Amino acid sequence: MTNRMNHAQLPQGDYYMITMQIADSFGGLTAAMLERAKTFVEIGGVKATILTFDARPSYEVVRERMLREQRITPAVAILNLHESLRSQVPAAGAPVFTSEGSTEGSWDVDDSGQPFCYTVVDQVSGQPATLTFTTPEGVAYLHEERGYNPKGERVSRTFTRYSPHSVESYANAGDLYRAWFDELRSEAATFLIVDSKFSATHFAHYERPGTYKFHVQHGYHSVAAGHAITAALTPQRRPVLTRQERWDGIITLTERNKQDLENRFGPANNRFVVSNIVPRVAELPKYSQRGRKRGVMIARLAPVKDIPLALRIMKRVHDQDPAVTLDIYGGGPDHQALLATRAQLGLDGVVTFHGAVPGAAKHFDTAAFTLMTSKSEMQPLVVMEAMGRGCLPVAHDMRYGPRDLITDGTTGFVVPLRDESAAAQKVLAITSRRFMASRMSKAAWKQAENFGHEAALGQWAAVIASAKANEAGRILPDTLKASAVQLTETGLALGLRIPVRTTLITGDVQDLSYTFLWMNRTSGAQQAIPATRVGDEVLVDNAFPFELDPTKNDEPLDAYLQISGHNLSRRIRVPIDSNHDEIRFNDYTSYRTVNGYWSMKK
Repeated sequence: MTNRMNHAQLPQGDYYMITMQIADSFGGLTAAMLERAKTFVEIGGVKATILTFDARPSYEVVRERMLREQRITPAVAILNLHESLRSQVPAAGAPVFTSEGSTEGSWDVDDSGQPFCYTVVDQVSGQPATLTFTTPEGVAYLHEERGYNPKGERVSRTFTRYSPHSVESYANAGDLYRAWFDELRSEAATFLIVDSKFSATHFAHYERPGTYKFHVQHGYHSVAAGHAITAALTPQRRPVLTRQERWDGIITLTERNKQDLENRFGPANNRFVVSNIVPRVAELPKYSQRGRKRGVMIARLAPVKDIPLALRIMKRVHDQDPAVTLDIYGGGPDHQALLATRAQLGLDGVVTFHGAVPGAAKHFDTAAFTLMTSKSEMQPLVVMEAMGRGCLPVAHDMRYGPRDLITDGTTGFVVPLRDESAAAQKVLAITSRRFMASRMSKAAWKQAENFGHEAALGQWAAVIASAKANEAGRILPDTLKASAVQLTETGLALGLRIPVRTTLITGDVQDLSYTFLWMNRTSGAQQAIPATRVGDEVLVDNAFPFELDPTKNDEPLDAYLQISGHNLSRRIRVPIDSNHDEIRFNDYTSYRTVNGYWSMKK
């Protein structure tokens, strides 16, 4: 990779990519983060550091492997909390533990067999009650205490750090992580790009002058990949997504995901789309070198990838053209079950499982097609890799990913979700129509330029410029609260008076705007009604416009008050103090939910 002079310019400063740990598989999120860090250093010309927090005494083995596999370069720094603290001289008087004199707990040791972590188990829950992390000499540098509820669920973590100069206490992990980062950072402009959803909860409230925070959403925000607007938020993402204003940028990988967040939470100026980086090969492999009847699939053999669906598609293909084959690269827990399924379908000589193979992407160079059958993805890197090597994807139209990457019929095919027949027909089209496939292969390789280094640097440069421009108007609320709605009938109109309380940490209340919403509980369809604030009340002139529910289904409608301004967009359920069941509109009757909120039902 060479440094070029015509790329978009990233602002000078220190860039930190933050994740809880670097997974040994280097897949998905980790691969995207490593490629970004390498690109920022080698092409962007800025300093990039990866921060991790997992309890690992040394990252040397991980560093060596990443360098050997060219996932990073020596210029990309990797700092781990425990490796860093363990290398410092502990405070005078720090407790000393020895494996010979410790009988209450058990030891974990480092690669050289020296003490690292002494754990004492809670006798009731059976979970770790205390963990004491030590230097190789057994001197404590960090002590952690965990609390559990009667169900055995962890409810607290407190820390005592024996730093070189003092003994310090932290009420939670986030306080510890932020304090450590304050020791690391310089006076330069600082850009935090937080990839891990767990790390994001710890850095959402990190506010320092000259610091800009961005959170990359790598996965679905709703439980079990449910409805983007109405399904419950995943517990891990909820703390971030319900306080998006804390971030200078919420980064989605696709436009469709960004639009879903806007539909669910309302508009805000701190949401951006930035693609992951998957560089294409410098020169498109000649189509004559491809196996015209060969497919290659790279996927973990796990339920979420739905490899049985790929096998059923290949059964349909094989029934019409026995010459078409599929090579699958990747390991996982479903391997033996998949071998049995392959045999049941009569595909033993058609589909070959090769296991996990380093550098498997090179096999796209000699394949005509790939299948993508995952049950959920955000931005499938494997599709981007295939297109960057001219291998045509046949992908199912899940909510995010394929339709944002593939121009259907031009650079690959997007088929209806779980439609085996449609997928099989597209595979047969690729393997039987050489000139069409060759033309599409060139188009796919060309389109893959959108996923490359230059494109991503341009997107990041634009995002950071927008975040800086938005900084002056940034709003951080302390309190946003609605009290019980008051109803007033005037002629045929139903007016609302909603008492509100808004106190801001930063920003001007004059920049806030208000909208009253009816939202269909299952479809997510919304009817927005203008509202104005007068003093401590938000007024809605007519809560029931003529077209209340465009979905025409019988599900309840829930009342929300949306409070918006610049980077802030919150939707608050509107409470009521009684049923108001005398109020009816277009077959809907007002009622009070068990939680005290206002809804309408048929």
